[in-house]
Amino acid sequence: MNNYSLLFCGTIILIKMGNYTIMLGILTCEAGCILQDLDNHLSTVDLMMPLDLGAKGSCLIGGCASTNAGGLRLLRYGNLHGNILGIEAVS
Repeated sequence: MNNYSLLFCGTIILIKMGNYTIMLGILTCEAGCILQDLDNHLSTVDLMMPLDLGAKGSCLIGGCASTNAGGLRLLRYGNLHGNILGIEAVS
């Protein structure tokens, strides 16, 4: 008998974009935020997301973080894991 566990992480309802600190360039958001929405949110204060994917209109930032997405700006800004300051996981 196999003794495997299955973890399902539903992030589509976690879409809250928190505060951003302009002086530090830090954005707090939840895993269900769409990448393009985050980029549009930051463009109002002349900032941008370091991650740029072809599917940015439909990809969730939590999925990008879990797969360590690189994208078009990888060489300039590095992969996404290098741009994440912290993750808060709740059960």
